[in-house]
Amino acid sequence: MKRKLISIIIPVYKTEQYLKRCVDSVLNQTYQELECILVDDGSPDEAGKICDEYKKKDARIKVIHKENGGLSSARNAGLDIAKGDYIGFVDSDDFIHPQMYEMLVDVLEKTESGMSCCESTSCQVNESIAKTSYKIENILDDVKVYRSDEIISSYPHMYQKMFVIVMTKLYKREIFNALRFDEGEIYEDNLIYLQSVYNAGKCAVFPAKLYYYVMSDDSITRSGFSSKKLADIDVQIKFIDFFRKHQYWKQANISEKRYLDKVLFYTYFSANQEDPDSKQKMKVYRKGLLSEKKSIWKNPKIHRLLKLAFLVFCINTKISKYFYILYDRYGREEDA
Repeated sequence: MKRKLISIIIPVYKTEQYLKRCVDSVLNQTYQELECILVDDGSPDEAGKICDEYKKKDARIKVIHKENGGLSSARNAGLDIAKGDYIGFVDSDDFIHPQMYEMLVDVLEKTESGMSCCESTSCQVNESIAKTSYKIENILDDVKVYRSDEIISSYPHMYQKMFVIVMTKLYKREIFNALRFDEGEIYEDNLIYLQSVYNAGKCAVFPAKLYYYVMSDDSITRSGFSSKKLADIDVQIKFIDFFRKHQYWKQANISEKRYLDKVLFYTYFSANQEDPDSKQKMKVYRKGLLSEKKSIWKNPKIHRLLKLAFLVFCINTKISKYFYILYDRYGREEDA
């Protein structure tokens, strides 16, 4: 029986130093029925030329050259031309174990799931692909299968356990038939996570660390504060909308609490002090919070000290700082 085709989408931007390691790790998969879609997202270095060189050498390579639009835009461009029965994503500075897609396909098909998920491990930029030479066996004994509603209703526990990043997953194509990444967003993996899980119906997870995530010094998650990190607040707003739309009320309350907490935190301890350019955006968030006053006050997931800080915040943002400090010192541990 003919094996199903996997479309592996690799956004490429300013990664000429690591691109060959990444693409070679994909082309050398033990599962060979794949197309590798390299999306040159207007990269200013030699990465685009490297993509074209690979296309000449391997018929499984497809190349898109486009103006720079960001990671989500590049992934969407790849999705638009993907022909595979399954969809996978790899970042161009990372690399993968030779058996990663064989394992993901095996788990997905044997469990009849819409999505399969392995684990990732971080490494340094100069680590060799040779570290992936060990052989993986007997993973099916360690597979756990979850219904989509089981994962969503256990938020945030399963949200963390499912390893949110899209690169560790294999998806059935139909999950993305009407689903695309939100362009212009920083935490695009978070935003796609809930909807893709919802569309999958059933998700299979196994603990093998098959994806090698390369840590760089300028990672958004490791760098100091900037207005880009305010995108974390946007994630919570979208989570609230998703949970309310699908009537996961407890989870909506949890996200609303996180939304409130992050806005109060960034208002005082990061945004206004370190990044004046974010002040305008913080005004928008404050307006959004004020429109949710009734919901926040009734929310059983929000600690009384955090509610008190919010009440003062509605009247005087500067004074409410001291009430937020009270919550941070005495209420957060109780809230955990």
